[in-house]
Amino acid sequence: SPKMSWKMVRLWVVFVSITAAHGALDIMNTARHAVSAWGYRNRPAAMCDIPFRPARVATESLLVGQIVTAVVNKPIPAKRGYLMDIGTEKLALLPSLEVCLRPNRTDRNLPGQGWANLSAGEAFEAQVIGRDDSGVNISLARVHRRIAWRRIQQLAEEDITYYSTILRCRAAGVIVEIEGLAGFVPWSHWHIDPAARADFPTLVGTKLPVKFLEVDESRARIVVSHRRVQLLKSLEELSPGQLVDGTIASLKQYGAVVRLQDGVDGLLHISQVSQLFVKNISDVFREGDQLRCMVIKVDEQDGSVSLSTKHLESRPGEILQDDRTELFKRVEIPMPVEVTMLSDVKAA
Repeated sequence: SPKMSWKMVRLWVVFVSITAAHGALDIMNTARHAVSAWGYRNRPAAMCDIPFRPARVATESLLVGQIVTAVVNKPIPAKRGYLMDIGTEKLALLPSLEVCLRPNRTDRNLPGQGWANLSAGEAFEAQVIGRDDSGVNISLARVHRRIAWRRIQQLAEEDITYYSTILRCRAAGVIVEIEGLAGFVPWSHWHIDPAARADFPTLVGTKLPVKFLEVDESRARIVVSHRRVQLLKSLEELSPGQLVDGTIASLKQYGAVVRLQDGVDGLLHISQVSQLFVKNISDVFREGDQLRCMVIKVDEQDGSVSLSTKHLESRPGEILQDDRTELFKRVEIPMPVEVTMLSDVKAA
């Protein structure tokens, strides 16, 4: 009948609607799960809630000096160290003085090492420094130190200019930080104004470009020079045979240190003062005297500049007179003299 047919049509429409709704819901759930899985797989590592776990290893198989992977478990109260997971049955101990390199630290029995704040779950390479029935002791600082020495050796071999950080001042020079280790800049290798040296605390923490003079891991010795950096910047304008003007900065038994106009110090050795014999340099010059000299040698390796005034003399002893004004005015072209770059001599 027509009534029955109309009811059948309405029931069919309701059935189709319900089926479509369930189908759409299934599709949405499937898409939502897919998006969630994609988001989990592609989220940053820092958001990952599954900690890294080192491979399991037997304590008795570990050797002192061995490198292991260590994961921070938790700190020990009062900054006495950290408990670290290295894959052994018991957690290893990372003592407080073995956490990181501290080049400015000199107290107690482990200079240059100290405490640092680590977060649980952080992973590092560590060195086994002790093992007994009570457990295993490890060090992060010793691994960092080994890497730092290798890095510094590379920098020195390639003659890189390194921007060190000034740590503290000493009577003989300055302590700087280089790759986490302490380096030394002798005052003779850093031309700094006396007023600036008196106000040295303001320089602590600032950067000082240096080049390497000596790297000796066996003696824990790193000596660097700021003077070499200054000299290399001036090499295009400073060469053997050139006349330069300067001021006597200090007098030594062996000669006079002359501060040149570009800030580089040169040595006027006592044997290069005059064609006549000079017994005492202080009988000829005083600090603050203005000089004109000839550059006779430039050493790119140690940053030294050798000077001479005797090659300016037209007659022996002319530089020894009290008034040298006329001599310096007269000298425009130096007397012929054979001079070379020391680096050229070494290369030959």
